Amino acid sequence: MGEAMRTISFKVRTASCGGTACVNSFGDEQLAVDMLADKLLFEALEYSHVCKYACSEEVPELQDMGGPVDGGFSVAFDPLDGSSIVDTNFTVGTIFGVWPGDKLTGVTGGDQVAAAMGIYGPRTTYIIALKDCPGTHEFLLLDEGKWQHVKDTTTIGEGKMFSPGNLRATFDNPEYDKLINYYVKEKYTLRYTGGMVPDVNQVLIRKPANVTNHCLVKLNIGEINLSCQSASLALNSSILCDPDHS
Repeated sequence: MGEAMRTISFKVRTASCGGTACVNSFGDEQLAVDMLADKLLFEALEYSHVCKYACSEEVPELQDMGGPVDGGFSVAFDPLDGSSIVDTNFTVGTIFGVWPGDKLTGVTGGDQVAAAMGIYGPRTTYIIALKDCPGTHEFLLLDEGKWQHVKDTTTIGEGKMFSPGNLRATFDNPEYDKLINYYVKEKYTLRYTGGMVPDVNQVLIRKPANVTNHCLVKLNIGEINLSCQSASLALNSSILCDPDHS
């Protein structure tokens, strides 16, 4: 996955953005950059020979990657979270979670054995959490294309920053509206970029912050977001907040 994210980082930086999409070359094809990222990640999982099944936000149906059932893993990922803001040159990223065996249904975020995100911004970084390894571990992509371990984060303290994703949901959800009003009343600092990856990364790097995102389950996006985004990023955070993941 590190190899794929290295390539995605380059493709995001060199994408041509028009009025409707950001595209880049993939062999003889011109693909939207999020679909290109999707293709690269599926290829990386197949090449690993340890992934049995995978699905993504772009391809929600299980894809057989050819890995073993026993001793293998299944992966759910969002290839390019924040793809709608690539043209504005904001930070975007890749999110993925890893589950043991051959199931991605009937499992929980707590069942993950690993979760990670790649962050494509002024720097390209890669943060991974392993269930049995304390903390999260950050790697920096160097100019020569190598990943260098630069930081471990073992705790997240309390603070007064907040990133309110899907703020318009306050209109339909009184409790969410109440929560946002509480943050405003208590003079929390608003830090919202429009992408889940940079917002969660801010929590891990700056530590004192809260990220909220009200899922519109009635629009049938809640389940795939839970698998490809929220569960994976939650493992990163829960390992820091609760070493026992309870």
